[in-house]
Amino acid sequence: MKRKYRNQSHKNRKTRIISVLKKQKQKQKKQKMTPKKHKQKKQKMTPKKHKQKKQKMTPKQKKQNKTLRINSRGQTGYTKNDRYINELNELLKLVYRGKIDDIFNDDDHILETSGYLEKGITRAKTLLQQKNLLLDVGCNSVCMMIAMISWFIHQKSKLNISEKIFIFCVEYLSKEDELEEANIGLPESYAKLKLDKEMEHIQSYYDKKLEAGASARDLKRAQKNIDKTKVKHENILSGYGRETSTVENLDIDLCNEVDCTYIYEDDMKTAEMKKSVSTLCKYMNEIFKGSILKCFEDLLGAELKKYVTGFNSDEQIMGDIDEQIMVDIDVQDILFDTEAVILPPSQSYQEGMDEDGYIEEWVYLCISNSRKIEKVSLDRLKTNTYYMVAKIDEEFMDSSYEQSKHGGESHTNIGAYIDELIMGSKDSIFGKLNHVAISERKLGNGTSVPNIDEIFTGDMNEIIEHWFVASSTTIDDMCVDMSFRLIE
Repeated sequence: MKRKYRNQSHKNRKTRIISVLKKQKQKQKKQKMTPKKHKQKKQKMTPKKHKQKKQKMTPKQKKQNKTLRINSRGQTGYTKNDRYINELNELLKLVYRGKIDDIFNDDDHILETSGYLEKGITRAKTLLQQKNLLLDVGCNSVCMMIAMISWFIHQKSKLNISEKIFIFCVEYLSKEDELEEANIGLPESYAKLKLDKEMEHIQSYYDKKLEAGASARDLKRAQKNIDKTKVKHENILSGYGRETSTVENLDIDLCNEVDCTYIYEDDMKTAEMKKSVSTLCKYMNEIFKGSILKCFEDLLGAELKKYVTGFNSDEQIMGDIDEQIMVDIDVQDILFDTEAVILPPSQSYQEGMDEDGYIEEWVYLCISNSRKIEKVSLDRLKTNTYYMVAKIDEEFMDSSYEQSKHGGESHTNIGAYIDELIMGSKDSIFGKLNHVAISERKLGNGTSVPNIDEIFTGDMNEIIEHWFVASSTTIDDMCVDMSFRLIE
C-alpha cells in the first residue's frame, strides 16, 4: 500500500508541476501584450498626497506641535538645533512672568551645536551619581524646592529639557566647594571688569534718579555712594595679586556674571562662543530660577499633584511681576513621601557624650511605611541611597527650649526636649509650605531682578533651617565631623 501511495503521489506531483509551468507561460505572454503606459499607471496608484498626510501624523511632529502647560509661556515647537535656545528663552519668560523679550537668538545656537550645553549636562549627570554626593547650591532662597526637585530628578532615568537645564545650573553652582578647596581668587583682569560693571550700575542708578527729578538729598546720597565705591575699587586694584597688599583678592562669586565667564573661560575660544556664553552667564541666576519654577510646577502636576490648591496672581502686592503659586504642602508629608533624614543639632550630640568623651553618631530617620520618625544609628542608612536632608535650626531650638521651661514643661535636657518634639508629637510640627512668591527684588545698585521665595506657615515652621540632598556616605561624614568638633 505504501508503494502504491508513493507512486500516486509522484503522479500527482508531476501533474501539478505541468499545471504551474503552463500558468507561468500564460503570465509571460500576457505581460508582453501589456503596453508600457499601463505599467506606469500601476506604479502611480499610491498618490503622493496620501503619503504626505501620513507623514504629518507622525508622533515626533505631533510632539512638536504641543504647547507647554504654563500660560505665560509660548509655543514650544522645538527643532533639533534650537530646542535649548527656545527653552532658555521660555524659562526667562516664566520667571519674569512674560515681561521680557527673547534674550537668546539664532546666533546663540552655537551653545547647542558646539556641544557646550550637553557637556555641562553630562557633567551634572556624573555629579548626581557620586557616592559622596552633596547638592547644596547657593544663589537662591528656595532650598526646600531645590531639594525636592533634585531628589525626584535623581529617581528618573530620562529627563525632560527643563530638568536638563536645571541640573546644568546645579552643576555650575556646585563648584563653590571645589573653588574654596583650591583657594582660587578672581584674576586681576576679571576683577577690574567686575568692579567696572559694578560702577556702571551705580552710575546708572544715579543718572535715573537725576532724570526722575529726585530730591537734592537723594542725589547727594547717591553721589556719596559713587565716591565711596571709587575709593574702595582703587584700594582693591592698587595692590591686586601682590603679597604685600593689605587688601585680599576678590573671591569667586558664582552668582556674578563676570565670575561665571571666568569659570567658563576655556569654552570661549571664538568670538561667537564668548558672546553667547557671556549672555548665558548674565542671565544664569534667572535661568536657574525659571527652571526651578518649571520643574516644581511639573512636580505639582505629577508626584505632588495632591498638594495643589490653586494659582493666584496679584499685581498690587510688591511689584509689577508679583504672583503666587498657592500650594498646601505639609513639610512632614514631604519627609515621608521621599527618603529623608533630619540632622540632629549639636546640642543633642553634646548631651549624648559619655564619660570617656565618646559620641555615638545618629540621625532622625523618616520611615515612610509607618509614617514615624525614629532615632537611628548611621548604619541604619541604606548604602548608595540619596536622601532629602533637613537641618534643624539650633538657635531656634535653644529659644524654644527656654520657652518650654518658662511654660512649666519639664525635660531632662534640651536633647530630650528635641526628641519629644520631633518623634513624640502626633501632629506635624514642621509647618506647611503655603505658597511660592514670585516678586521683583531691587538690588543695592538700583537694578531689579525677579526673585522667588518659599512662604511657610505654622507655629514652628522655623524648626528647619536648611534643606539639601546628600548620599548616605556624605551624611555619615557630616555626623562624624560634628562629633569630632564637639570632642575637640
